[in-house]
Amino acid sequence: MDKHWIVQDETSVYYDVTLKGKTYSCSCSSWDYDNHKPCKHINAVSGAKVSVRQRKVGEIIRLR
Repeated sequence: MDKHWIVQDETSVYYDVTLKGKTYSCSCSSWDYDNHKPCKHINAVSGAKVSVRQRKVGEIIRLR
C-alpha cells in the first residue's frame, strides 16, 4: 500500500511525497529521480533530521 503526505515548505508551497514500497518520491524540482537523492520534504516524512522546524497536522507536514 502506498503512503502519501503533503509537505508545505517555508515558502508556503505544497509538495506531494509518496512512498511506494521502499522508494520515496517528491514533486519538488530538487528531488533527483535517477539518483534517488532525498530532498528535505522526503527527509521530513522519513524521520531523517530536517534543518528547519516542522509541525505535523494530520497528513500535512509544515516546515518552518
